[in-house]
Amino acid sequence: MTEVEQNVKITLHNEIKRDQEVENYELTVFGQYYKKGNSEFLKYEEALENGMVKTILKWTGDETALVLRNGAVSMRLEHRIKETTRGSYEHQYGRLPLEAYTTAISHSVQNQVHTLQLRYDLNVQQSYVGTYNMTFTFQEV
Repeated sequence: MTEVEQNVKITLHNEIKRDQEVENYELTVFGQYYKKGNSEFLKYEEALENGMVKTILKWTGDETALVLRNGAVSMRLEHRIKETTRGSYEHQYGRLPLEAYTTAISHSVQNQVHTLQLRYDLNVQQSYVGTYNMTFTFQEV
């Protein structure tokens, strides 16, 4: 069953921890949210220095999530709770292999505000780059 897409305002907060350092990024965009079968989807576009990137997040319960990015950069990274998964990141200078060990995937709704959280350790070219805690907060506009 496909539900109608809802226009949503999305705030992404990304916290990256490595050693004793913490980096925080925040992005606010407008996009769409919809359900199809047992899965839920969030899609949006963002402008980077070298062009536009379309992002689609797909998740099924609190067990699996998939991040797809296409445009100025391309990325595919699947997340499965308590598993190491492989993906790739491609930009103007080439393609990089990714590995993620996912410790948390959660989605909740409170007062019509959705919160999707992904927490994972990320390796790029077999080197640890940090623990990512990504929180997507979105609601219909």
